[in-house]
Amino acid sequence: MTLPAALIRKEFLLLLRDRQALALLFLLPVVFILIMSLAMQGSLRMGGSTVEEVLVTDASDSSASRALVRALGRAERFGITSLPASSAADAQARLRARIERGEARIGVFVPSGFERALGRQAAPADAHVPVVYYAPALLPEVRRTFTLIAEAALERVRVSRVLDQAVGRHLPDGVAQADGGGLRLRERVAHAGGGEPTIPSAVQHSVPAWLVFSMFFVVAPIAASLIVERDQGTQRRLQQMGAPPLWLLGSRLVPYYLVNMVQLVLMLAVGVFLVPLAGGERLDPGSSYIGLWLIGSAVSLAAVGLALLIAAVSRTVVQATLSGGVFCLIIGALGGIMVPKAVMPPAMQQLTHVSPMSWGLEGFWDILLRYGQWQDVLPEAAMLAAFGAVSWALAALAAGRRRY
Repeated sequence: MTLPAALIRKEFLLLLRDRQALALLFLLPVVFILIMSLAMQGSLRMGGSTVEEVLVTDASDSSASRALVRALGRAERFGITSLPASSAADAQARLRARIERGEARIGVFVPSGFERALGRQAAPADAHVPVVYYAPALLPEVRRTFTLIAEAALERVRVSRVLDQAVGRHLPDGVAQADGGGLRLRERVAHAGGGEPTIPSAVQHSVPAWLVFSMFFVVAPIAASLIVERDQGTQRRLQQMGAPPLWLLGSRLVPYYLVNMVQLVLMLAVGVFLVPLAGGERLDPGSSYIGLWLIGSAVSLAAVGLALLIAAVSRTVVQATLSGGVFCLIIGALGGIMVPKAVMPPAMQQLTHVSPMSWGLEGFWDILLRYGQWQDVLPEAAMLAAFGAVSWALAALAAGRRRY
């Protein structure tokens, strides 16, 4: 047998001998494609199911306001949920609070003076103008689409009222006095901060997503290095010297934590300084650097813990790198990194909550989009820290039972 043939035979034998890695090579891409296909069907099928729920509070309760709500309800991609309105001010505050809590990403408030404002030629006061509230995490494309739908619905109601008045039902002095041309929607972003922020830009959506993904991708190098050390006998010698598995695995935490923190600073700096120089929009880093550090540290702990667990249950470097890399792609697609949550079908949007990348993304959005403080990221940071600690403990348990 010639040398090239012998080398090729050797590679085939190594590949066939590692049956787990061979199975992962075919199985994990199938899972990834399945998740991506399900997640993308909501955005590619324009006539598909509802992707956004719209909360509507009608404080006017007039024929004009009911016509506006009916017009909004005819939009195919948005579902209307009406909320009861007691007092106008209280109803508007409750609607905004529900958007801030994430119960929906779009809310419409129709004030009590809406019908009277339609009959005025001059621009009405803000208190009589319908308000559309958007969650900061809502995609700009979805926000613009609904704004166009709402403006078209408002125009339809206005024209209908003008036609009614033109035949003499309401105004005997002519149509010109009742064109309502000054009536326009008001757009607001519902957020936790004290001021009124600008509409979030595309960079504020993309930078946090890819930051979380890059921090989790340390899974591959950590897992590979641990497998190499185990194959070379380094871990066995360290255990014979009295080092427990928990310490051996935990020693990776500090250097890779520092790597992730450098990634955090670099990615934010790119959004703040480099993207505007290239002609894009500037990333607004929010007002809580402590919150950014806190959620970044929690993401790092979760990523390192996941890497340790994958290394502990893998037998070869190929298994570790393949399963680690593709698993990151899967939880990234599932967590709204590859495909934004707003364009996913409702069932897929609920499924994103099981992905640790989704927790990290929501935590960064609490600071960068919702203008929150460090207290606002505590729920996501706690879940990520718990995930990392449990993964670390399971990895130590598996490593302690392994026979070298």
